[in-house]
Amino acid sequence: MNRKLRSFLRKRGVPPEEIARAEREDRLLLLAFDYQLMPGRPRYTFAEACQRASFDVETAKRLWRALGFPDAPQEERLFRDEDVETIITMRRQIDSTIVPVGENYEQLVQIVRVVAGSLAKIAEVESDALATAVRERRLEGVPDEEIAMQLTDSLDWSRLSRLIDYALRLQLRASARRKLTATDPQAIGAEVRRDDRGLLRRGDELPVVAVVREAQTGALIGRAELCECRVDLLRRRPDDARELGP
Repeated sequence: MNRKLRSFLRKRGVPPEEIARAEREDRLLLLAFDYQLMPGRPRYTFAEACQRASFDVETAKRLWRALGFPDAPQEERLFRDEDVETIITMRRQIDSTIVPVGENYEQLVQIVRVVAGSLAKIAEVESDALATAVRERRLEGVPDEEIAMQLTDSLDWSRLSRLIDYALRLQLRASARRKLTATDPQAIGAEVRRDDRGLLRRGDELPVVAVVREAQTGALIGRAELCECRVDLLRRRPDDARELGP
């Protein structure tokens, strides 16, 4: 095996026996990717991780399922120190937030489920691009060990996470501005909806001008959806549309 790859795997906490097994089974590339994203040796069962974080196991199971994952086998040590730290962060967030979590954490579970659905779509896009890049290099005759090193060298997760964090904060700012300045609180949540194709649809009560103006200056909707919104506005409310200018 490439010594640089072996050194990378050891530094990321991969046990020697796992490296040897991955080498025999021809899955070093996948192993390198796994530990690039989730470094550290698995140490804890799910219950042990929750106990170390002082978090209720049953509540954690509900949140884990809301993320889209099945229950972890009870006796398998699949969780790392980072998992414990994340559970601690979740506990502190629950204790300090002004956002209601609901009786028996119902609202929190729903929030996690919605966020997880969006993140799963991002993961699909990213993994599609990754799989395409790997296939192209294999067709060029590049060995998997070399591809693994290229992957670990190029995947800067801290940079990617900062970009995702930035985009989320932009979206949250735009959405919160719209809702916190609404003149009719009853209309909040009814202003912008998407149909089953993912396109925007609007009700007659929608303050369209305000929404489109927010989209022009913020991150509420994308350019294509903004164009669709303008077309729909021109069709339904020509007087309002003229206020927006070209």
